[in-house]
Amino acid sequence: MGFTKGDPSYNIAEASVTANRTVVEKFGSTSVLQCEVDNLGSYLPMEWHFGEPPELIVADPEKYIISNENGTLAIKKTMPEDIGEYTCSIKLNNGKSFNQTVSLESKPWVAHFEKSKNLVEDDPLVLECEAVGSPTPEITWLKDGINFTEASNPRVSFKANKDGIMNGSMRIDNLNFDDRGEYTCVATNEYGVGNSTILVRVKDKLAALWPFLGICAEVAILVIIIFVYEHRRSKKLDEMDAREEAEHMTNSHAHKGGADEVRQRK
Repeated sequence: MGFTKGDPSYNIAEASVTANRTVVEKFGSTSVLQCEVDNLGSYLPMEWHFGEPPELIVADPEKYIISNENGTLAIKKTMPEDIGEYTCSIKLNNGKSFNQTVSLESKPWVAHFEKSKNLVEDDPLVLECEAVGSPTPEITWLKDGINFTEASNPRVSFKANKDGIMNGSMRIDNLNFDDRGEYTCVATNEYGVGNSTILVRVKDKLAALWPFLGICAEVAILVIIIFVYEHRRSKKLDEMDAREEAEHMTNSHAHKGGADEVRQRK
C-alpha cells in the first residue's frame, strides 16, 4: 500500500500517528476507533488489524465500516469478542510504515454459568470463569456472598484461566456437604463489574446406592409375601384333601354296611 503521484501527500516523508482508546458504552451498539495522522492532508490510506495473530480487517457493511477520510473504524453491534487491541497502519511512498495501537475497552463481561451443578461427596469441583474486558479484569470468587478467594483452605486452589486471567479458575478437592452453596465469579476493572453465579449441590456418595437397595428391599418383601401366600394356600389345599379323603372313607363304610343288611334280610 502506498501513494501515487496524484495523491496530495505523495511527497510526505514522515508521518505521526496518534490513537485514543475507545470505551464500549453498551454491547450491541456501534463503537468507533480513530487514528489521527499528521502531515497527510485529507488523504489517509489506512489498514486495520485485530486478533492474535493480527488479521487484516476487511470492510463489511454488516460489521466493519472503514473511513479513510477521518481515519476511523466503526464496529457495528460490538460484542465481547470484539474487545481488545487494534492496530492502525499506513505506508508512505518512500516505503516507511507507521502504525499505532488503539484499544477498544469495556467493563467486564462474564459468561453465564449453568444454573446449578450436582456433584458427589469426595468429587472435585472445578469452575472456570470466562471473563472479557479491557483493561484485563481482576477476578474474585464469592461463596454465599462472602469473599472466598482469600479463604485459607488446603482443599481450595486458584489459578489463571485459559485466557491467562489470574484466579480465573477455582478448584475444590474432596467435596463435603459444607461446600454446598452459591459460588460467584466477580470480574472488576476501572469501568465496572461483571459476575455470574452457580449453585453447587453435594450429594452423599452412597446416594446412587439407596434407590438400588430400595428396589432390592421391595423385591425381597414381594418374594416373602408370595412365599407366605403359597405356603398358606398349599396348607389349605392339603387340609381340604385330607377332609375329602376322610369323607370318602366314611361314605365307603356306610355303603358297605347297607349292603350287608340287604343280604341278611334275604
